[in-house]
Amino acid sequence: MGAHQTGGMSSSSHAGCPRQAAIDADLRSTDAWVRYQAAQSLAASGKVVDFSHGELLGFLMQNDASRLVRNEAAKAVRAMGPEGSHTCIDALRTALSDSEMLVRREAAKALSEMGPAAAPCADALAERLTDDFWPVRVSAAKALMEIQSASFPYVDRLAMSALEDDEIAVRDACAKALGAMGEMAAPQIEAMARKLVKSRLSQLEAQRLENALVFALEDPVMEVRKAAGKGLHDLIQQAKTNVSRICSTKADRAGEEAAARLIAAHLDEALIDEDWLIRRDSLRSLWAYVQGRITLSDEAAELLALRGT
Repeated sequence: MGAHQTGGMSSSSHAGCPRQAAIDADLRSTDAWVRYQAAQSLAASGKVVDFSHGELLGFLMQNDASRLVRNEAAKAVRAMGPEGSHTCIDALRTALSDSEMLVRREAAKALSEMGPAAAPCADALAERLTDDFWPVRVSAAKALMEIQSASFPYVDRLAMSALEDDEIAVRDACAKALGAMGEMAAPQIEAMARKLVKSRLSQLEAQRLENALVFALEDPVMEVRKAAGKGLHDLIQQAKTNVSRICSTKADRAGEEAAARLIAAHLDEALIDEDWLIRRDSLRSLWAYVQGRITLSDEAAELLALRGT
């Protein structure tokens, strides 16, 4: 970036703080190496970067000719913390489409730490769910999770990535983003569950669906988990009906049937339990019961029997 580019940045006054003024002067330098070192010193300081550098850093993140400078500027913006980086939200949105993958990653990370305040960037974040660089995809998914209901227009895209992305970290983050929407994403969660319990699937497809459902139902807020779990209501009722019907016609497996009845009675709670192992085993029991099979894993029976005592 040459002198003609730095001219686009307005001057800020740091008369009372010589160090801040010196950093700003270096950020405006016509020497790319000087700009790089100035941005790096802020990003690597281990301290929250002063908001007053935001305008300069945002400009460099969007416009500097050096990808190294842009990346360090993005790191420094992120180091401003959620409140400070929000002052650069337009620059972060632009940085999501930067040609350098590391800049895109830092922008997505900064937005993921901003919480609901990143909602104006929801569409740009959704576009990054197909980024070639998987760390960008996972940070974009995490940002959409924090945005919660504002991500709803992209719920189908999240559901697709939760099942089809090649990276497990991306799939899990997308599933969590679905769960964070609560009842709004219940139809997508229902579609996943129906596919899991009623379709002929390969082992890989079944595993991905199971994992997606486990993570979609793990929001730390119980009310959100309950809302997301509403998509499973009809399947739960069908499972309970099947258990009752089968158990009433057979008397040769009393212990197994008693355990089946116990698990069926607690499916509503167990499928949104905070323990992912219980959620996983409950999904497996749901599959068996909807299929009309009272075949229990010892682990599922033990975990849920403990809940019933």
